[in-house]
Amino acid sequence: MTAAMESQTAPEPSPGRFEPEIVPASPDDLEARTARVERSVFRDAFVGAVIGALILAPIWAAMMWLAIRNADTAMAGPIAMAAGIGVFAGVFMGGWAGTLVGGTKLEHFEHEIRPRVEQHVT
Repeated sequence: MTAAMESQTAPEPSPGRFEPEIVPASPDDLEARTARVERSVFRDAFVGAVIGALILAPIWAAMMWLAIRNADTAMAGPIAMAAGIGVFAGVFMGGWAGTLVGGTKLEHFEHEIRPRVEQHVT
């Protein structure tokens, strides 16, 4: 490495402080990155809803089976109803959890594009 190349390298950051590199973005690049992050949030919410439905439907069906296993009644109707309720609950809870995960990505992106403002403590 030559002396000219050594002078162009970035200084080493201090070990106790993280300072992100701020690079100005063009408006087109910013819109594309914003759309990508928003799609990521939607995808996380959708995946969370699917996972939640797949987990909670059998749990609700099993709870209904436990509740009526000794009763003299048909099993198919109540268990199907419980599975439907489990799907509904799973979509709600999984979508909520997925949105929370995606929201952190969106929050990190918003902090990344916001200009850095030094805060002075008085």
